Amino acid sequence: MIQSRVVVQKDPEREPAFNFEAFIRHAPVLLAARRHAILSNMLAYLDDHQSESIPLSWLAKYVGVEPSSLSRLCSRELGITCKTLINTYKVYCAVLIIAQEDIDIASLNARVGFREGASLCRAFKSVTGLTPSIFKQIAQSALWRIALAPRSPETSHSHGRSRIGAG
Repeated sequence: MIQSRVVVQKDPEREPAFNFEAFIRHAPVLLAARRHAILSNMLAYLDDHQSESIPLSWLAKYVGVEPSSLSRLCSRELGITCKTLINTYKVYCAVLIIAQEDIDIASLNARVGFREGASLCRAFKSVTGLTPSIFKQIAQSALWRIALAPRSPETSHSHGRSRIGAG
């Protein structure tokens, strides 16, 4: 198995490293959710209301099902809870924002709709293996910015707003 740890800090013995495997193991969940109409609608709603902290009951109402049905759907189709899906989606949005903008963590917290900074930190660390602050240090490195640079119009095949997992 290939080790997928990208270390940008000066002393890898003492500094945490970005765990690429921990980060991308969540990608199939988001892609699978995009293939299911109800879950895709839920993610689209979250995308359009990114800065809001939205209760599961509102999301369920928006997609036209009971909260318990939405929870069962997430468990059955994705093997995770709705809360985990929502938090994973918010963290992916946060990663993209950090990679593209110089933003402080408090503003990031508000922008992706976590009520408390500790919630963002916990969710972020569970998805990426790092805190948002450490990830920001990595994202500010030149190599990371080059790797995540937007494609030129000639090489890009997507149209409209970019959404995670939208194909």
